[in-house]
Amino acid sequence: MRLLSILFTVVLSAIVSKCCTHADTTQMSASCVRDTILLDIKPADKVIIDTAVNLNYHQLILPEGVSLVFKGNGRIENGYICGNRTYIEPTNLHVFKNVKISGTWNVPIVRSSMFVDIERDHLPNLFKLCSGANSNKVFINPGRYIVICPSEGQSCMVVPSNTDVSIDGTIELAANSYDAYNILYLNGDNISFHGTGTIVGDRKNHEGKTGEWGHGVCIGSGKGIIVSGLNIKDCWGDCVYVRGEGTEAVIKDCKLSNSRRQGVTITKAKKVNVANCRIEHIGGTAPGYAIDIESNKDDVIETIGIDHVYVSHCNGGIKSSALANGSRINTISVTNCRVLDSCHENAYEFIKTDRLVMSNCFACDGNNPILLRLVDDAKLTQNKISGRINNRIVEKCTVSVDR
Repeated sequence: MRLLSILFTVVLSAIVSKCCTHADTTQMSASCVRDTILLDIKPADKVIIDTAVNLNYHQLILPEGVSLVFKGNGRIENGYICGNRTYIEPTNLHVFKNVKISGTWNVPIVRSSMFVDIERDHLPNLFKLCSGANSNKVFINPGRYIVICPSEGQSCMVVPSNTDVSIDGTIELAANSYDAYNILYLNGDNISFHGTGTIVGDRKNHEGKTGEWGHGVCIGSGKGIIVSGLNIKDCWGDCVYVRGEGTEAVIKDCKLSNSRRQGVTITKAKKVNVANCRIEHIGGTAPGYAIDIESNKDDVIETIGIDHVYVSHCNGGIKSSALANGSRINTISVTNCRVLDSCHENAYEFIKTDRLVMSNCFACDGNNPILLRLVDDAKLTQNKISGRINNRIVEKCTVSVDR
């Protein structure tokens, strides 16, 4: 391994100055012509950067396995950096300003403080420094971070496998007109997204009128996915959407509120647990339930556990349905849940589900406190259900009730 120090910054600055004629060095511009900067750095070199390097909107491509060490006033600014299994030594310094990250990286500790201007649509850079092949820890400090959805149906940020994210700030989506988006897409194994932070959608200032698929957190395929402690609100679609092949996930200790379609939607998964969550003020487009377990065509949902969930002021409470062709829901357990305060739909609704265990749950008010239809094996134990009952509450089910 060679050790290169200030020579790197001097040579790089000279090359950039020679080939660049841009006068505006204050912000990134999509119209900038990105010339490529290639330096005489060998693979596995260790490069020390101890002064500011201005890329002047060019792209710096690093050789494979290079290590970057930032010291003092060292930072890279105004340009594009493409890594190639590039390592960054852990630091508390501000090392990037007005840059876009691409390529592959090996950065075990990523901090929002590494980016000077991260508050305005630079937060996705944190996750571009992560690699599913390595173990990543990401720290998002207190503060307000604006993110922009790149296009229809896309995700603002993608979190890969083996990533632990601690968030204490607020991630806020800029207004858009898209029918579908994900603020965060968790896709892979061993992902933990936790903290005291808040994720805010654009429901209050959304620029379109159609669609219902603008989600706060989308959980894709993977095992060992945990979302905990977060406040997720104001999404055009769902606060949390789960749709992965073989997905095993836990959603716990969260507050989910004021989203337009659902608090939590699960359409495909192996095992999902929702625990100790508070879900409030969900509604605006159908179904408008706090939790909707609904398999799509040919999809299977195997095991769902819902425990100690408090629901209030939602269009509906907790429901399941496997009516789509070829779809199936195997087992649902609902325990210690409370559904209160004027559900316009059912507090509890389970349709075409193989097995249901429901115990120590409470519901009052609503058009139907509980509705069961086409449930093969339902066991209801020590539940307190009261309110108006306008329709049949049990239809074509096998039910055992232990009061």
